[in-house]
Amino acid sequence: MLVQRVVGDCPGCRGVKKFGNVFVRCDHVVRGCLRCNYSQQIPLPTLRQKILYLDQCFFSHAFRAKEKRFTEAAERLREVAALQLMVAPYSSIHEDETNQGRGHEEQLMKFIRAISFGYKFEADYDVEREQLCKAFESFLSSGSSAFQLHEGDAVDRKIHHWDEYMYITIPGYHGDVDRIRTARQESVEDLVEAFAHWRAMPRTFEQQVSLEMEEQARQYLRAHVEHSARLAVGDTDALRTLGNFFRSEHYNQIPYLWISAGIYACVNDEVQKGAYAYREKAIEKFRGLYGDIKHVATYAPYCDALFMERKMTAYLSDPRINLEDRYGVSSSLLK
Repeated sequence: MLVQRVVGDCPGCRGVKKFGNVFVRCDHVVRGCLRCNYSQQIPLPTLRQKILYLDQCFFSHAFRAKEKRFTEAAERLREVAALQLMVAPYSSIHEDETNQGRGHEEQLMKFIRAISFGYKFEADYDVEREQLCKAFESFLSSGSSAFQLHEGDAVDRKIHHWDEYMYITIPGYHGDVDRIRTARQESVEDLVEAFAHWRAMPRTFEQQVSLEMEEQARQYLRAHVEHSARLAVGDTDALRTLGNFFRSEHYNQIPYLWISAGIYACVNDEVQKGAYAYREKAIEKFRGLYGDIKHVATYAPYCDALFMERKMTAYLSDPRINLEDRYGVSSSLLK
């Protein structure tokens, strides 16, 4: 047998230092001998790893290895992850952020996968679709408007299985990098351009959250109408039902929409108090923050703890959002 790790002498043939772990599967380890066919299957205890969210800022600083606090934290994470006490999955957004770089993209992505031990969140668009569909299904069945989180919507159930000795990474396609970079820049510029309107039309936190939710609903409805037109079909009743859903509490409680709307409402508060008055500085500031908002809104509710940069930490700790109270995400790494 191909023994991955020798643990001692073989109970079968008595071969010295010939017996060890062959492979790990889910909840058991198979041991065998390098010399004979003797083997054992040993059950492993039930595993429940803590899920840690790390933003791109952490991975980038740890990779550059210029600040001791990041390199030490990354090394400690490797140790804890190797003991399978905690896992820090990477995501499709980490991949997008990494591929937006201009150098060392492959090395950085390899570094991220190493810290994550190959574990990955489900793609952001899949998580968003699952949340939206589940809220809509609950609305149609007159179920509770309180959104019920299911960890399996964001991470594979295998995340709580015992690790094997190796994992395989298959490179994926990450789209037109220049086009994505341009679209992101335009989105940030559009956001900053909106600040003048925000200053001229003061709103409360609750009003801004409602406005953000309504705007997203309009985008969904527009997409539905365009899709129906391409298929040359139309259903007035379906459109009416969608409209009612987008005005319901079921829709308002969708996590990724509620979190992102809350963060933008916090930004709106800052703008009304005079922040981000200089356009170019504001664009530079939000160039990094823009992706973080999407990232934390999508994955934070499924995690046990977070590590974010300082500005995002302040938003998430705002009493009006308070991620810890709402979703049980530990704030120990937010401080």
